[in-house]
Amino acid sequence: MRATYRNQLAFTKPQVENGNIVGAATAVDVNVGQQTTLTKSGNVFKFSDPVAGATSYVMATNSTGVKENLAVGFHAEKALLPTPMLYFDEVGDASKVTAQFTPNLRAYVTSDYQETEILRGEVGTPMLWDEDLAALPETTTWNLTLDQCGRYKITRVLEE
Repeated sequence: MRATYRNQLAFTKPQVENGNIVGAATAVDVNVGQQTTLTKSGNVFKFSDPVAGATSYVMATNSTGVKENLAVGFHAEKALLPTPMLYFDEVGDASKVTAQFTPNLRAYVTSDYQETEILRGEVGTPMLWDEDLAALPETTTWNLTLDQCGRYKITRVLEE
């Protein structure tokens, strides 16, 4: 499996069906320290161009006149839409959502969730792995193994 991480955050107005994110009505790339506003004109949603906001945070304001779902996630270089990582359910009109960016990647092994399912709380299995993405080299390789007792383990392959 290959996973690519790109440090480009984005806000989306996700489309949700049966607890799964199936798309997005609109999205905007934001950087840490920026904020944006979601508006609606007719049936069209749009985020404003990002402007300076609070240091170490990203923020979005819902200015659509009704409650809306919002999400913040990562926008891969060639992807049409960002992948949501943090979901905000029914954000009230004139309300703000704020996320502090802490680039830690955590791994869990479980069959309890589908790929696009919204996690509504903590994962019910122990964390297998935790790494600070900012401390990793640009390219790293990891091995996921399963031992004879049924325990998973992730180990870094040291590059020579």
